[in-house]
Amino acid sequence: MLAEACGAFHALYKLVGDFTANQLCGFVGDVVEPGSTVRTDGLNSYLVLPRYGYVHDRIVQKKHVETASKLLPGVHLVASLLKRRLLGTHQGRVSREHLGYYLDEFTFRFNSATHDPLGGDECDTEQLAAEILALENKIDGVSISGGEPFQQPEALRDLLERLLRAGLSRLVFTGYTLCDIIRLQLPPSASKDRHDQRWRR
Repeated sequence: MLAEACGAFHALYKLVGDFTANQLCGFVGDVVEPGSTVRTDGLNSYLVLPRYGYVHDRIVQKKHVETASKLLPGVHLVASLLKRRLLGTHQGRVSREHLGYYLDEFTFRFNSATHDPLGGDECDTEQLAAEILALENKIDGVSISGGEPFQQPEALRDLLERLLRAGLSRLVFTGYTLCDIIRLQLPPSASKDRHDQRWRR
């Protein structure tokens, strides 16, 4: 579940035994204030949400031309980030016995990173690249994770191009698919002399 309050998003996960209304709506009842609007996909188990005191915004994908990731982008992004963490960091070696602990860890990390989306400090990509290149003799490459790096696409590309010209390998962890990134429709590549890109770190 992805909850939005005052413009901030928080991920909520719980292992459930099945997809019945009792399980799913019971979870909603545990974590969402009655009277709130709950947006779901077309699963019939959610049809009883009004009985629990919620406004149900039901989105049935087959009634729309958009893909599920467009209709419910936040949920799909967070689920993608979770899958990448389980398959990447944990190499897919996660047993059901310990899955709850991994979900708790991911939830904590995700929510801690999104309490203040304007947190951290802003810097010029030229400055940030210079700081990284000062370590050039100690590193072979750079990994960039988040949050979501592609929420700053222009600055991200400018930074990656600077690192590329310096000969460093680059790895970006993202919840976006390649099609999502292409749809960002970035403007033409920045030149070597352009210094106006800003990166929040």
